[in-house]
Amino acid sequence: LVLHRDLKPSNVLVTTDGEPHLLDFGIAKQLEPNEVVTLTKHPALTPQYASPEQYEGQDLDTASDVYSLAVVLYELLTGSRPYDLSGRSETDRQRLICELDPPPPSRRLEAAAAASGASPPASEGISRRSLAGDLDAIVMKGLEKRREERYRSVDALAQDIENYLSGRPVTATRRTAWY
Repeated sequence: LVLHRDLKPSNVLVTTDGEPHLLDFGIAKQLEPNEVVTLTKHPALTPQYASPEQYEGQDLDTASDVYSLAVVLYELLTGSRPYDLSGRSETDRQRLICELDPPPPSRRLEAAAAASGASPPASEGISRRSLAGDLDAIVMKGLEKRREERYRSVDALAQDIENYLSGRPVTATRRTAWY
Protein backbone atom coordinates (compact mmCIF):
# COMPACT_ATOMS: atom_id res chain seq x y z
CA LEU A 1 0.00 0.00 0.00
CA VAL A 2 1.41 3.33 -1.07
CA LEU A 3 -0.39 6.57 -0.44
CA HIS A 4 0.74 8.90 -3.25
CA ARG A 5 -0.89 12.09 -1.85
CA ASP A 6 -0.37 14.10 -5.07
CA LEU A 7 -2.15 12.31 -7.91
CA LYS A 8 -2.73 14.60 -10.88
CA PRO A 9 -2.30 14.37 -14.66
CA SER A 10 1.31 15.58 -14.60
CA ASN A 11 2.19 12.71 -12.22
CA VAL A 12 0.74 10.02 -14.49
CA LEU A 13 2.59 8.80 -17.56
CA VAL A 14 0.67 6.64 -20.02
CA THR A 15 2.85 4.64 -22.38
CA THR A 16 2.03 4.19 -26.06
CA ASP A 17 0.51 0.78 -25.26
CA GLY A 18 -1.85 2.38 -22.71
CA GLU A 19 -0.01 1.31 -19.55
CA PRO A 20 -0.16 3.98 -16.80
CA HIS A 21 2.83 4.69 -14.56
CA LEU A 22 2.80 6.95 -11.51
CA LEU A 23 5.55 9.55 -11.19
CA ASP A 24 6.82 11.87 -8.44
CA PHE A 25 6.54 9.97 -5.20
CA GLY A 26 8.08 12.92 -3.34
CA ILE A 27 5.35 13.12 -0.70
CA ALA A 28 4.20 9.50 -0.91
CA LYS A 29 4.06 7.23 2.13
CA GLN A 30 4.13 3.45 2.33
CA LEU A 31 1.30 2.24 4.54
CA GLU A 32 0.70 -0.82 6.57
CA PRO A 33 -2.84 -2.21 6.07
CA ASN A 34 -5.45 0.02 7.78
CA GLU A 35 -2.86 2.68 8.67
CA VAL A 36 -3.60 6.40 8.33
CA VAL A 37 -1.07 9.16 7.79
CA THR A 38 -1.03 12.32 9.83
CA LEU A 39 -0.20 15.46 7.91
CA THR A 40 1.63 18.55 9.08
CA LYS A 41 -0.12 21.90 9.49
CA HIS A 42 0.90 23.03 5.97
CA PRO A 43 0.78 19.93 3.79
CA ALA A 44 2.20 19.76 0.29
CA LEU A 45 -0.72 19.34 -2.10
CA THR A 46 -2.21 20.45 -5.38
CA PRO A 47 -5.54 22.09 -4.41
CA GLN A 48 -7.34 21.18 -7.66
CA TYR A 49 -6.78 17.47 -6.98
CA ALA A 50 -6.69 17.38 -3.17
CA SER A 51 -9.37 15.49 -1.24
CA PRO A 52 -11.47 17.35 1.34
CA GLU A 53 -9.62 15.66 4.21
CA GLN A 54 -6.25 16.46 2.65
CA TYR A 55 -7.25 20.08 2.07
CA GLU A 56 -8.29 20.39 5.72
CA GLY A 57 -5.08 18.77 6.99
CA GLN A 58 -6.79 15.68 8.41
CA ASP A 59 -5.43 12.15 8.60
CA LEU A 60 -5.21 10.45 5.22
CA ASP A 61 -5.78 6.96 3.91
CA THR A 62 -6.20 5.46 0.45
CA ALA A 63 -9.59 7.19 0.08
CA SER A 64 -7.69 10.43 -0.48
CA ASP A 65 -5.92 8.99 -3.55
CA VAL A 66 -9.28 7.63 -4.76
CA TYR A 67 -10.69 11.18 -4.62
CA SER A 68 -7.73 12.58 -6.58
CA LEU A 69 -8.11 9.90 -9.25
CA ALA A 70 -11.82 10.70 -9.52
CA VAL A 71 -10.88 14.35 -10.19
CA VAL A 72 -8.54 13.17 -12.96
CA LEU A 73 -11.31 10.94 -14.38
CA TYR A 74 -13.77 13.86 -14.27
CA GLU A 75 -11.27 15.98 -16.17
CA LEU A 76 -10.65 13.25 -18.74
CA LEU A 77 -14.38 12.86 -19.39
CA THR A 78 -15.42 16.52 -19.45
CA GLY A 79 -12.33 18.53 -20.35
CA SER A 80 -12.59 20.47 -17.07
CA ARG A 81 -12.04 19.90 -13.37
CA PRO A 82 -14.97 19.53 -10.97
CA TYR A 83 -14.21 22.96 -9.46
CA ASP A 84 -12.74 26.15 -10.88
CA LEU A 85 -10.43 27.38 -8.12
CA SER A 86 -8.69 30.11 -10.13
CA GLY A 87 -8.93 33.58 -8.61
CA ARG A 88 -10.79 32.33 -5.52
CA SER A 89 -9.93 33.11 -1.94
CA GLU A 90 -8.66 30.36 0.35
CA THR A 91 -12.04 30.35 2.13
CA ASP A 92 -13.91 29.90 -1.17
CA ARG A 93 -11.55 27.12 -2.25
CA GLN A 94 -12.05 25.25 0.99
CA ARG A 95 -15.84 25.63 0.77
CA LEU A 96 -15.89 24.31 -2.81
CA ILE A 97 -13.65 21.33 -2.11
CA CYS A 98 -14.97 20.42 1.33
CA GLU A 99 -18.67 21.31 1.21
CA LEU A 100 -20.12 21.62 -2.30
CA ASP A 101 -20.73 18.77 -4.69
CA PRO A 102 -19.72 19.42 -8.29
CA PRO A 103 -22.19 18.75 -11.07
CA PRO A 104 -22.04 15.20 -12.44
CA PRO A 105 -19.92 14.94 -15.60
CA SER A 106 -22.98 14.64 -17.87
CA ARG A 107 -24.40 17.91 -16.54
CA ARG A 108 -21.02 19.62 -16.94
CA LEU A 109 -20.99 18.61 -20.62
CA GLU A 110 -24.59 19.74 -21.03
CA ALA A 111 -23.82 23.16 -19.50
CA ALA A 112 -20.68 23.55 -21.65
CA ALA A 113 -22.62 22.72 -24.80
CA ALA A 114 -25.40 25.17 -23.90
CA ALA A 115 -22.93 27.95 -23.12
CA SER A 116 -20.89 27.54 -26.30
CA GLY A 117 -23.55 26.37 -28.70
CA ALA A 118 -21.07 23.73 -29.87
CA SER A 119 -19.74 20.39 -28.81
CA PRO A 120 -18.14 20.53 -25.36
CA PRO A 121 -14.39 20.04 -24.94
CA ALA A 122 -14.56 16.42 -23.77
CA SER A 123 -12.64 13.39 -24.86
CA GLU A 124 -13.42 12.37 -28.41
CA GLY A 125 -16.46 10.14 -28.56
CA ILE A 126 -17.78 11.09 -25.11
CA SER A 127 -21.29 12.49 -25.06
CA ARG A 128 -23.59 13.65 -22.29
CA ARG A 129 -25.78 10.65 -22.91
CA SER A 130 -22.90 8.18 -22.53
CA LEU A 131 -21.87 9.82 -19.24
CA ALA A 132 -25.33 9.87 -17.69
CA GLY A 133 -25.94 6.85 -15.53
CA ASP A 134 -23.07 4.54 -14.68
CA LEU A 135 -20.15 6.85 -15.53
CA ASP A 136 -21.72 9.73 -13.59
CA ALA A 137 -22.24 7.35 -10.66
CA ILE A 138 -18.65 6.08 -10.75
CA VAL A 139 -17.14 9.57 -10.83
CA MET A 140 -19.47 10.97 -8.18
CA LYS A 141 -18.80 8.04 -5.83
CA GLY A 142 -15.09 8.78 -6.16
CA LEU A 143 -15.76 12.46 -5.39
CA GLU A 144 -17.85 11.88 -2.26
CA LYS A 145 -17.03 14.39 0.47
CA ARG A 146 -17.21 11.71 3.16
CA ARG A 147 -14.37 9.27 2.57
CA GLU A 148 -16.37 6.33 3.93
CA GLU A 149 -18.80 6.86 1.03
CA ARG A 150 -16.03 6.64 -1.61
CA TYR A 151 -14.56 3.51 -3.12
CA ARG A 152 -12.55 1.66 -0.48
CA SER A 153 -9.51 1.44 -2.74
CA VAL A 154 -8.11 2.41 -6.12
CA ASP A 155 -8.64 -1.22 -7.13
CA ALA A 156 -12.38 -0.93 -6.36
CA LEU A 157 -12.61 2.22 -8.53
CA ALA A 158 -10.68 0.48 -11.31
CA GLN A 159 -12.96 -2.57 -11.06
CA ASP A 160 -16.08 -0.41 -11.48
CA ILE A 161 -14.56 1.27 -14.55
CA GLU A 162 -13.72 -2.17 -15.94
CA ASN A 163 -17.28 -3.33 -15.20
CA TYR A 164 -18.65 -0.32 -17.08
CA LEU A 165 -16.38 -0.93 -20.08
CA SER A 166 -17.37 -4.61 -20.13
CA GLY A 167 -21.09 -3.90 -19.91
CA ARG A 168 -21.40 -5.37 -16.41
CA PRO A 169 -23.22 -3.73 -13.47
CA VAL A 170 -21.21 -1.22 -11.44
CA THR A 171 -21.26 -0.97 -7.66
CA ALA A 172 -21.67 2.82 -7.70
CA THR A 173 -25.17 2.62 -9.19
CA ARG A 174 -28.18 2.31 -6.93
CA ARG A 175 -29.55 -1.19 -7.06
CA THR A 176 -32.99 -1.35 -8.58
CA ALA A 177 -34.91 -4.29 -9.95
CA TRP A 178 -34.56 -2.93 -13.49
CA TYR A 179 -30.80 -2.39 -13.18
